[in-house]
Amino acid sequence: MKRKLRKTFLLTAGIALGSSAILPLLPAATPSVVAASTAIASPYKEISIGNQLSVKLIDSNLIPNENGNVASFTISFNNNGSKDVQFIDYWARLRSNSGAQYTLTLLDTDKKKSKIASKTSQTYTFYAQVGSKETLSNLNLQMIKFDFSVPGFEKSLAKFSFPQVFTGTIKSGGFKAIPISNSFVNTRPESLSLNKTLSGYKAKVKFMLRNVSKVTIPLPAYDYYIQSAEGNMYKLTPTTKLENFMLEPGVLKEVALSADLPALSNTTNFRLVVTQSVSSKDGDKITIPVGSYVIPNKQVVENTTVNTKASYSNDFGTYDAELTSLQRLPWLSSDNVVAQVVIRNKGNSYLPLPTYLGKFVLDNNVNVDAKEVQNTADVGLAPGAQAIVYLYGTIPYNYTLNDINISLGQKDESEEVTLLSFNQKGNAFKLPTIAVGQTYESKDNGREVAISIDSIRTYTGTSSDFVAAYVNVTNAQQRNAELNAWTGYFKTSDGVYRSAKLIKAKGSVTPGHKEQIVLYADLPKNTDTKDMQLIIGEGVTEKGFAATEEGLLGYVNAATFQIPSEVPTNNQFQNLKVGPYTLNFSSLITHLDVNEIKFGINVDIERDYSVDVFSPRKITVKIEDIGTGKSIISEEIEIENPQATHNWKQGFNTDLITKDLGSTMVGSNYMLSIYETIDGKTKQLASKSITWNPFTNWADPNSINS
Repeated sequence: MKRKLRKTFLLTAGIALGSSAILPLLPAATPSVVAASTAIASPYKEISIGNQLSVKLIDSNLIPNENGNVASFTISFNNNGSKDVQFIDYWARLRSNSGAQYTLTLLDTDKKKSKIASKTSQTYTFYAQVGSKETLSNLNLQMIKFDFSVPGFEKSLAKFSFPQVFTGTIKSGGFKAIPISNSFVNTRPESLSLNKTLSGYKAKVKFMLRNVSKVTIPLPAYDYYIQSAEGNMYKLTPTTKLENFMLEPGVLKEVALSADLPALSNTTNFRLVVTQSVSSKDGDKITIPVGSYVIPNKQVVENTTVNTKASYSNDFGTYDAELTSLQRLPWLSSDNVVAQVVIRNKGNSYLPLPTYLGKFVLDNNVNVDAKEVQNTADVGLAPGAQAIVYLYGTIPYNYTLNDINISLGQKDESEEVTLLSFNQKGNAFKLPTIAVGQTYESKDNGREVAISIDSIRTYTGTSSDFVAAYVNVTNAQQRNAELNAWTGYFKTSDGVYRSAKLIKAKGSVTPGHKEQIVLYADLPKNTDTKDMQLIIGEGVTEKGFAATEEGLLGYVNAATFQIPSEVPTNNQFQNLKVGPYTLNFSSLITHLDVNEIKFGINVDIERDYSVDVFSPRKITVKIEDIGTGKSIISEEIEIENPQATHNWKQGFNTDLITKDLGSTMVGSNYMLSIYETIDGKTKQLASKSITWNPFTNWADPNSINS
């Protein structure tokens, strides 16, 4: 009777093991969740094998290989006793239901676990090469103890078997807890996308992992495969950088995988198979299974052929073309679609560069004319040379675009002839993102520049404010050049676009030197500028690339800049940046007598000589009544502008500003401030509370209004 009950229990245990795969991937685990997830087979009880030691089968897998199949089993040994247990006394045996015996091998990493310490658990993974027709349901695993007092010197302790329907594969939507370094990681595939290509499909899989232990562990060097409904396995390549990929406790991590698949008759019922390579006894590598999962049925089969390369030939030779960028950019009340195409001459003869006609076809039936931006520096293609062609067209900003065809053509006598075309999906639109402190390099023939944001400032006006970005454009060519106009939009964190106005001077920039432009946008009062971005590109007109803001029809070759934090106002009057100038005030003295106010200023001005071209700079010095906010003195001063009423030059400047008091009421508490001024709005650079005292130098960092 006892033997019959024992046999029934083991079969029930196997059924529970098979059904446990439908558990969802839980949020970050608490310590109580860890205990539940350490055994996928937790619905059935541990098997006691005496001396307060128990065993539990927590994982079983089987995958095909070149010699048949490889099976793997992970056993948890739990020592609840007061003494350590030597693992050398225990082993596992694997047999088929028909009586065939298979040799089990222990993972090298587990061979180092020589004992199970008191009040702890250890996991051990065994694997074996089995027959090509074997299934898990035809196998049984037996735990034994070496005992020289019994016949055969082995004592059977526990036996695990599996129901007929059991495969070890995790069902769609389920998760699997993988033991890694005595920790457990919940794993599952999240999605699969299939994009149709010329030869088959591009498969992309997202594999999710969450470490439910309390320590950080590295992700082992696993291999990943996608298995078709026919059982064929295709290697997946991680597109996520896995070097030093760490699994922190409770943190959900993603590994992106991709593979090229042939043309398949069945594009459903895919599985993700995770394996690892181990060394066999004779030194060869053998692949053992780690996990098998049914990928959730979220396949999206794309029917449009996606291509980025094409070519055409004429009487002159062959032109190779590549679509290198596709951007969707805000412009006025619409969006501009911009395609960047590189034309290459791979032949041995010079080729003329024609004027192209462009056209966009959206979602197979919406035609949009595309204008070509001509680069006057491109007059032909030498052997091995290339030129960049930009096409842009306008679409409604709220148009949902799924597919786009980009075509280049020419007019042949009275007929327009399509030379080549590219097909892309609506999610192909991308802008490079430039981090704070980084530089965006644009390398086009005759227009090589490097762009960076120098600083950001918010200027205050009466009814509105504006944000201004000081942008440095470096001439990366080997000749002097008058650089093109750059324009674009500020994008606030809530997705609102603000058109950027351009301040740009006229002049030539020497190689390696800079032009400093200002891009600014009007903002409602108290607009949050945190996480704001600046999208800018080269301005274009009907005639091509623009040198000024006049007549702009859009912009191309754009990038998104992350905006640096704004430098706060302080009470020091040294190292004040105003464009390419640095102002250091050595003396600020205020004096009040019976009839007038006298304001004496000494300031030293340095210029950054790597900036060749910039717009005039203005500052305003103010003395304001703290109580009323009224200005007692407000004087606008320009830097290096001989036509200005107040003009300060490079080097040392001294100035005396006087104000006839007349009927002006004078108090005792005032604020002395230096502002930068643009378009009537001001930005406070430095300020300090002062009193009327001819013996106090308010430019002295140690001066305090007492």
